[in-house]
Amino acid sequence: MLNRIIHYLILNASFIRDLGLLDGKMGICIFFYLYARQTGSKLYEELGGYLLDEIYKEITQSASIGFAKGLCGIAWGIEYLIQNDFVKADRDEVLEELDLKILEKDVTRFRDFSLEDGLKGIAYYVISRYCKRINPHELISKEYINNLICALKQNKGDEEAGVLVNTLSKIWDGEVIGDRETILEIIVDKTTYTPKTLFNIPREIGIRNNGYTGIALKLIFENHEK
Repeated sequence: MLNRIIHYLILNASFIRDLGLLDGKMGICIFFYLYARQTGSKLYEELGGYLLDEIYKEITQSASIGFAKGLCGIAWGIEYLIQNDFVKADRDEVLEELDLKILEKDVTRFRDFSLEDGLKGIAYYVISRYCKRINPHELISKEYINNLICALKQNKGDEEAGVLVNTLSKIWDGEVIGDRETILEIIVDKTTYTPKTLFNIPREIGIRNNGYTGIALKLIFENHEK
């Protein structure tokens, strides 16, 4: 089953216009890097690198900043690859242009609190930029972080928003943010599928909405746990 999904991803990944983490190339890129580490295969590492190069070449100034399809998700994905030693690079140098584009947006004007297109996605991006920094510096202005905290607090009663506010508050206070369960693992854990009908119904290629990449990631995460 996993082999069939992998063949499908190999055949279709380069033709996908969506560059995003949850719906497009960034998610597939991460899958190939993870599978390369699990299998020791250089082929899958090369496929991941090829997709990463394509993402860099195809990012446009007009791209949305959303987490599912846009710049926040792509930046989060690049951070994930660098922090987990899949890619050797200076994270700040690589992400400098994306940071500037994302931080242009005024979070106080957002009315969308969602992960996919709203404030939660921006919060996960900001948190990822500070994760594993032994000596955190003012990478993102304290004013921006404070505005993001205040904006998220408007989503009263939302448990996830509350957790994000607490983590952002630690960043604002200068605390080091360490490893924890990532949003990728949380999304993949919620993925469901039925093996008998896996290839018999229309299915998206990405991570969310029980897409092929999400199922493939769930299979290798489960295999790793065993």
